[in-house]
Amino acid sequence: MPDSVQGTSFNIEQHYSKSANIRGFAVFLPLYRLEGLEVGAGWAPYGEGKSNPDERPGDWTVKKVVFIKFLMVMLVVGVASWGVATNMTYTYATSVPANNMQTQEEHEDGERFEAGKGVDTELDAIEVMQKIQPGQPLPSIILKGLDGKSYNMGVKRDKALVISFWASWCDPCRLEAPVLNELYSKYKHDVDVYGINVIRYDRLEDVQKFSRSLNLQFPVLLDEQGALFERFGGGAFPTHVMVDRLGQVREIIIGMLSERELERKIELLQKKEGAFEV
Repeated sequence: MPDSVQGTSFNIEQHYSKSANIRGFAVFLPLYRLEGLEVGAGWAPYGEGKSNPDERPGDWTVKKVVFIKFLMVMLVVGVASWGVATNMTYTYATSVPANNMQTQEEHEDGERFEAGKGVDTELDAIEVMQKIQPGQPLPSIILKGLDGKSYNMGVKRDKALVISFWASWCDPCRLEAPVLNELYSKYKHDVDVYGINVIRYDRLEDVQKFSRSLNLQFPVLLDEQGALFERFGGGAFPTHVMVDRLGQVREIIIGMLSERELERKIELLQKKEGAFEV
C-alpha cells in the first residue's frame, strides 16, 4: 500500500489548538499575550509602547494575577463552548487517518489532502450505510483475523465484547495496547476483546509487526476497507465499541482510555442486568 494511504499520528489536543485559532480566536488570542504580562504591568491593546498614560486609552490596570485567572477561566469556558458548538466528542488522545484531516500547510493553502483515491467506489458505498448508535445491534459482518480464522461480528455470543479500532502508526494505540492485553488476560472468561485494524490506513506487514512486538493475546481482525469502522464514525484511532452479551452496542468512545477507565467499562459490561453507566 502506498505511503499516501497511511495515517498521521496526531494528538487531538493539537487539533483543538489549530481549530481554535480559527473558530475561537477571541478566546485564545490572549494566551499569546500571556508572556508579555511577565515583564509588563498589563496589556494595552490600543496603546502598546506608549509611556504616557494619556496616550494609552486601552490600558488594562488590573493586577497580573487577577488577569491571568480571568484568562484561565475564559479559556476553560471557551474550549467547552467550542466543543459543544461543533458537537465534538474527542475527549481523549487520538490519531487521525491522513485522508480524514488536513495538515496545517494544506489548510492554509485551501487544498485538501487526497489520500486513498483508489477506493472511491467502495467508500461511496460505505458512506450510504447508516451509522450505528448505542442501543443498536452489532452488524453481521465477517472479518478475517491474523490467525487465519473468520469472525462473524453479529453472531449471538455468551460474552460481552470490547472492540478497539487501531492503527500501527497510532501512538495512543501503542500506549493503550498493553493495557488491553492485561485486561483481556484478566477478564477473558467473561469478556472478549477484538483489536480491529483498518488496512486501508495501514500496511499488513506493519500490522503483523505491531502485533508481534506487543505480544497481543487477543484476536486481531482486519477491516480491510474500513466498512465496519465507518459504521462507527470512522474518524480517529483508537475508537472503542462496548457490546453487551445480547450483541447490543452500549457505548462508542473515541480516543485512548486509561487502564482504570477501561477496566470500569469492562466491569459494567459484565453486568447481566441494569443500565449501562456512561
